[in-house]
Amino acid sequence: MASASAWMLALAAARQATGLEEATAGLQRLVFQPEVFALENCSCVRRHGGAALSRFYHLDYRNAARSGLNHQISNLRAILAEGLGLGRAVLLGPPSLTRNHNLDRPFLFNRWGDFISFERSSFRIEERHKTVCEGTLASCVADVSDAQLAQLVEAKHESLGYHDGPVSDMQNAVPGLLRRRPAPPVDRVPDRLNLFRRLPNMTRFIGHHRLVASFVPSDKVLGAVPSVVDRLRALSKTGVAAVVHCRRGDKITNSKYCPAQMDKATSPARIAEVLDQSGIKPGSAIYIMSNELNLAHFDPLRDVYGYHFLTQAAAFPHLADLVSSCRNPEAPGYCENYLLFAIEKQILHAFPKEQRFVTLGIKGEEHNPVTLYSKFGKECRPG
Repeated sequence: MASASAWMLALAAARQATGLEEATAGLQRLVFQPEVFALENCSCVRRHGGAALSRFYHLDYRNAARSGLNHQISNLRAILAEGLGLGRAVLLGPPSLTRNHNLDRPFLFNRWGDFISFERSSFRIEERHKTVCEGTLASCVADVSDAQLAQLVEAKHESLGYHDGPVSDMQNAVPGLLRRRPAPPVDRVPDRLNLFRRLPNMTRFIGHHRLVASFVPSDKVLGAVPSVVDRLRALSKTGVAAVVHCRRGDKITNSKYCPAQMDKATSPARIAEVLDQSGIKPGSAIYIMSNELNLAHFDPLRDVYGYHFLTQAAAFPHLADLVSSCRNPEAPGYCENYLLFAIEKQILHAFPKEQRFVTLGIKGEEHNPVTLYSKFGKECRPG
């Protein structure tokens, strides 16, 4: 006959299991968004023995510092590494994009699904060089709507947990929605970290749960690229076309880069010099992607140096429309500089790396090793 203590332990375990099942069922009843229903077979959840739609993760963005799209993609990688590494399907809110890169204007395209195809993108989580779960992004990650998230967070149920640092095994064993919220203020200063990978315990955790992800651009982004590439190639008199990312705007006023030197680095004369040095001769077609508002700045490329250059405003209405109301709110069109940037980044990658030119070296990006600014670095800071 089993001992009384063993019987009590078995009863407690049964009650706990029943409680977890009820909590899970309560959470499932709150799901109505199709993209969230699609997470029912998430491999990372199955790995932890979770039932369908039983284990979710969400990072509370409300106190996040706002930044540009490249920073936010870094944040996205950190979010996915932690959430999927914990064995949970990830519910994504909108990226915390700053208006500073959108001429301080609001933007309509502000969800991850506007920039990334969840169906065509893929991921895997590695622990000690071994893949523990993998799949399409859509199988374990959802671009959750505000209404669906509110239903999951605000409804009365027993499966909502919070953390702002390490997650214990006991805490992670509980099904339901686990939210990483901002750390408590220190000396009344809120936690507004720019890079999520530096959040408490995030660095260590994602070091042990390595995310390998391939983000494929959305249809909105990819569909805008072919007509630009085709026209560039048709326009070239040398059979060669190239793309130049000429970053002006904030870069020619930021003391970090020495404005006088940055102005020279992004001049038509310097662009022509770099192109010629790299074998891109006059008569070639050049696409200029830039945050320079006065696009006439680049006219000498054509009038003096003999390059056929195109910009979104001058040549491609489907791109120009995206930013047509940025400087004039009354004008028809949009102010969607982030979407334009995502499209132009794919235009850049449509050409071999030797024909991609940037102002400053970009970590993790392949481009021509000669940058516009490389000539002026020592002049900016001698010695």
